[in-house]
Amino acid sequence: MVMKIFNMKNLIFFLKSTLVIIILFLIYNEIKGYTLNHENFKENFNYFYFFIALFFFILTQLIGSYIIFLVLKMVVKVKLLHILRIIFTGQFFDYIPFFGIAYKAKKFKDDLKFSYKRFVASYIILLQVGLLTISLALCLLYFLPIENFVNINLNIFYLFYLFFLFSVFFIFFYKKIYYCFIKKIFFISIFKIKINLFNIILSYFYLLRRSLSKNYYFLKFILLDYFAHISYFFCFFFVFKTYGIEINFIEVLFIYFVFSFSTQFKILPKNYAVDELIGSYLIQLSSGSFVLGLAVMITIRLISLISTLTLFIVFNVILKKNIND
Repeated sequence: MVMKIFNMKNLIFFLKSTLVIIILFLIYNEIKGYTLNHENFKENFNYFYFFIALFFFILTQLIGSYIIFLVLKMVVKVKLLHILRIIFTGQFFDYIPFFGIAYKAKKFKDDLKFSYKRFVASYIILLQVGLLTISLALCLLYFLPIENFVNINLNIFYLFYLFFLFSVFFIFFYKKIYYCFIKKIFFISIFKIKINLFNIILSYFYLLRRSLSKNYYFLKFILLDYFAHISYFFCFFFVFKTYGIEINFIEVLFIYFVFSFSTQFKILPKNYAVDELIGSYLIQLSSGSFVLGLAVMITIRLISLISTLTLFIVFNVILKKNIND
């Protein structure tokens, strides 16, 4: 049994390492032969816009963390500053692969009696909210009388419609889906097969039921998620302004929402290289330059690092006494 687990971990590590190598090769293939003019980048770099982008990224992290606080608040008694400290410490530790999420899960379990299965289920809720809000925004963009600036195949919008309609259908009929799921568990229990995934999904249904029946929590998640997206979008927009890139406001909006939809599923820790590759390709569709897109995405990654470090210091040093009281 131990050998099987060890082999599985080795396989996952090999697959992820292979994926990183492929992504790095694709990035190298796009930028080879391109002469990078460092002086030009330095001359165009605007620190004022950079710090505005940083402000919006910090705001995005705060809003996102408040959503997690509300998820926890549905089922356990929590203090906001204590939760924020755990979240931002975990985000800082995320720069060591898998350490951050393990830290948050352990702290929630030890400090709040919030089980591991509920921890995973809460992330499923957040993913559902994220897909719903982004797909709705993209559907609305499709119906606006605007030009397709980014040269995206408009057939992709059928995928966004599908996600949106499925999410709405699931929310309206979740009770029936839940009962069908329970019957399935009963069927499996006949054969005495224990599958932990089912316990996680049961926890997900429990959190979903609570969010739909208690104080409009699910609606709050959606509204707050939109505020987070607005803030993150302005971070994107001002990073473009940082490099003096002349790009239409609607173009950035398209790029941002398609990027956000494409990167909802994290296939690597912090989606290293994946975000950069996808974002750079999308920006290339509009600007014609993959390298310019890569510069934007690396800058956003740098802003993410500075923001995470700042919030870690704030909640572990500056506000430490207030949190412990």
